[in-house]
Amino acid sequence: PNSRTMVFIKKYKKIYVTNADSDSITVLNRDNLSVVKTFKVGDKPRSIAINEKNDKVYVVNYNSGTLGIIDAKSDVLLKEIQLSRQVMPRIQLSLFTDRVYVPDLENPRRVFVIDGGTDELLKELAVPNLSGRSGFWTASHLDSKLFVHSFEERKFAIIDEADYKIVSEFSVPPDAVVYPVSSKGLLYIGRDNGLVEAVDLQSGKSVKTFTLPGNFQVRNLQLTLLGDGNELRLLVLDSVMGNFYIYDLDKDEF
Repeated sequence: PNSRTMVFIKKYKKIYVTNADSDSITVLNRDNLSVVKTFKVGDKPRSIAINEKNDKVYVVNYNSGTLGIIDAKSDVLLKEIQLSRQVMPRIQLSLFTDRVYVPDLENPRRVFVIDGGTDELLKELAVPNLSGRSGFWTASHLDSKLFVHSFEERKFAIIDEADYKIVSEFSVPPDAVVYPVSSKGLLYIGRDNGLVEAVDLQSGKSVKTFTLPGNFQVRNLQLTLLGDGNELRLLVLDSVMGNFYIYDLDKDEF
């Protein structure tokens, strides 16, 4: 199947991978990558996230415009929330406010906010002062901040969850794709030449760069942070070839 994105849950030592072509989720054993279970979800699951605090996995079904909620212990689909006719294949969790964010496809400046406690649609949020597609949203592991990559403006904005206003913003390269933010406050940015750059969000300065193995196009990749609070591993999935690579952030090697 055409695998798109993945998440890792440390508590149960499982990896969840979306299969867009078969409208399903595959669960893998983290230790040996064997298949634990495959089950159906909505139409074209394209993005996934997990909240280990409440044992829930959230999957964005791009073509059906729904958010699926899965119990991480039993791997059972609990609920699907209809958000729009189609949604962008992006999702982000804020562990500080227990909110789930999913951007709309028809109106890229609209973002749906779901309450992670009640699993209900909380509000529809207008992205402030960013024109065009809002791109990729991610959340801080340090405080209640959101980060938005505006592809068309080539900007990266930091937004406060308290009032959803922009705190600061800086420019990013035109071919960049913004990836996760670690608990150390490092933002990972992938480039089409296979280069990944770590940027310190406090200073806005680059602190390290490394090159992915093989001949990759960054938009075919999904980067996921693994490990404990120090985020010691960067898990790379090549969604075209189906290969996994694990990068050690401390040793700077694959």
